[in-house]
Amino acid sequence: MIRRAFYGVAVAALVGCGGSGASRDGGAGQAGASGGGNAGRGGGGATGGGGGLTGGSNLYCPGATEWPAGETVCRDGSECSPDELCYPNGPPDFSGVCGGCIPPASPCTSDRDCATGICGPFPDPCNCGFNANECAPACTDASCADGERCATDGRCEPIPCDDGFSCPDQKRCGPTSPDADANGCEWTPCTDGWTCIDGYVCEPTVGNIHDPHGCRQLSCSEPGGADCGPNTVCNPSGIGSGCEVKDCQRDSDCDCGVCMNDKCARRPGVCASPASGPS
Repeated sequence: MIRRAFYGVAVAALVGCGGSGASRDGGAGQAGASGGGNAGRGGGGATGGGGGLTGGSNLYCPGATEWPAGETVCRDGSECSPDELCYPNGPPDFSGVCGGCIPPASPCTSDRDCATGICGPFPDPCNCGFNANECAPACTDASCADGERCATDGRCEPIPCDDGFSCPDQKRCGPTSPDADANGCEWTPCTDGWTCIDGYVCEPTVGNIHDPHGCRQLSCSEPGGADCGPNTVCNPSGIGSGCEVKDCQRDSDCDCGVCMNDKCARRPGVCASPASGPS
């Protein structure tokens, strides 16, 4: 009888361990009759030993893009394998990054160094910031970019707005303005013809966040201001809209998604080996 009772207690203990499913969120899952507990909101936490998170779509806010099936999602690196990191926005993409410096084929310092053409900037993005110059053909009207014309020295130059260039929408011709672009166009100010969009008011000298027209973004505490969405709170003294990401200690502190680095996130990160840079 004693041996049989001990066996029953041991089986019960094993069943209980299988069904509790305690999570980092602080709440244990409900044990079913078979011992397989269900994870609560937040996905049941990490499985331990680099197993990542479980919980499927419960880990994502509505509208958040889910990571592809088969990816290991995470809150931090402790939920990834030892040779992996947790990337909130996915592993960095090094495609298109220079692997080494590319010098100009025909370096020069002035037009006199070139047998033909002109001495102009070396445009290759992998010139490593040396501001190198190279010999190049002189421009033609067809070779210059939109908004430029071929000058007599063989180089393209901006077309002034008071000499043939039409400023784009939202801008006007103001060649003497300190804010004018290369063509002499400036943003049309809200104090002189521009109408601010909803959520903004024409107060160029008030506040700290303005659009290019001088329209100030209304705070979430002001009538007509921003409506802070999930995982954010309104801070009347905050910058711009005043909507700030919620602080958290666990998933249940958030409206949706997960708690990452003490801030509520719309989705978890993804585990991946550190991406190697260019060689």
